[in-house]
Amino acid sequence: MAGHDDEIETEVTTEDEFCTLQVRTKRGEGTRDQDRVTATLGRDSLEAIEEDRDEFIQMVKDTAEEARTIQPDAGEEDDA
Repeated sequence: MAGHDDEIETEVTTEDEFCTLQVRTKRGEGTRDQDRVTATLGRDSLEAIEEDRDEFIQMVKDTAEEARTIQPDAGEEDDA
């Protein structure tokens, strides 16, 4: 699950008969210690967005957590 220091932002927009939910998450403050995930869900109604909202947000959180687990440890350096 996502850590307590994650920032989660959501934005719902409607245009004509189409709605989108954009979810953004950010973790970390340093240049080499940041993970960001942005995802957009499109549906034909606000009700459909609301039905899928919680599951979609959880998917974004899970993706952010997976990104963190594949990052090198803070003490590791690149051999470039």
